[in-house]
Amino acid sequence: MKLQETISIVLASLTITACIPSQRMQENGSRGSKLVSVSMKMPTKIGDKDVTGKMDGYALSIKKTGGDCAFSDVDRTEKVSAGDVKIDASLKQDCDYAIILSFGKSSADGKKLDQVFLSSDAHDSKPATPAKVAKEDIKGKTEMTIKACVSVTELGAKELAVSAAECPSVSDDSVSGTIDPVIAQPTPPTAGQPIFTLSKPVTNTITNNSIVLAGEVTTATEIPMNCVLAANIVYSAGTQNKLVLIDDHVFAANTGTKKALDKTVDMGINISTGPAMLTEIQILESCLASKQPDGFVPAKAFDACLAAKNCVRVK
Repeated sequence: MKLQETISIVLASLTITACIPSQRMQENGSRGSKLVSVSMKMPTKIGDKDVTGKMDGYALSIKKTGGDCAFSDVDRTEKVSAGDVKIDASLKQDCDYAIILSFGKSSADGKKLDQVFLSSDAHDSKPATPAKVAKEDIKGKTEMTIKACVSVTELGAKELAVSAAECPSVSDDSVSGTIDPVIAQPTPPTAGQPIFTLSKPVTNTITNNSIVLAGEVTTATEIPMNCVLAANIVYSAGTQNKLVLIDDHVFAANTGTKKALDKTVDMGINISTGPAMLTEIQILESCLASKQPDGFVPAKAFDACLAAKNCVRVK
């Protein structure tokens, strides 16, 4: 007879922590090893986002990496009914293991995952992060937690509409009662620090009374932001400036968002010669993680910081 244990999976942004609490272990008669049956359900949430029905297949790999027990490696892929499945496998004491999990969209015959949304296997230039179980961790314990980092793939981030987060650093400990997994959260930008960087330097060409700007910025924010970009053109030895929005609207910025700075500005005066010469062009940003308030006017986004001389500059 096998006694089951439950894998409690909590997804957060781009990662999940899979907890396998072992309730009891029982002798199975093979080399005196104790047999543990484990089971889990398909993940249904990433943070607060409901992903029920978005995935209908899983892949499970359990490989013996050392020790002295009779164990056959597990390499299984199945098509399942989302939210209504037990994924069962067995471990024996006296051996070491490496466990890899993947979830996504199954092929019609259920023999492979056509689309992988969550995985602890290698993906997107990231190495595999198998959950490692040592025989010393299992031996003599009646309850145990195995924590595995299963991260969202680039395809999963797109299809599930979630943002990136680092997998939390966790340890394997003996636990009892309810398990509260560590939930990874995206790190918010530091106040006053730009979320954009110049991926192409800003250049300018002056023709009569116009300035033609060019360049590009890129963001690496883990949290979706709503942003406005502007060029602050400083002239007349820094005593005057002209603020011009790069776009006339607020735009969404996620990880890797690129924005061209191409803009032609009519200055109304010739600033190539004389006392009104160009001295500096600053690229400014104004970003909020929340939705812009009703009645928000992008052209007013920089009024307060210009007056206080503390606008966030893109470097």
